[in-house]
Amino acid sequence: MCRLFGMNAGTRTVRATYWLKQAPDSVEAQSLRNPDGSGIGWFDSAGQPKLHKEADAAFTDSAFGADAEHLDRIH
Repeated sequence: MCRLFGMNAGTRTVRATYWLKQAPDSVEAQSLRNPDGSGIGWFDSAGQPKLHKEADAAFTDSAFGADAEHLDRIH
């Protein structure tokens, strides 16, 4: 089953790692129950859309965690 997590903070820098990886029912935790593919989309500092997706579930996809952590470090 697909799920979509969206966050809009206007022009402010925000962090999403908590909801993606750390929350009790994070996207990563949900992937344990429904092991479908995973992906993360975001806008870079120039406002260009970026996307990384995999056929692996978020809990098995090391790139999912790395992308979530990386996104918390970019501004």
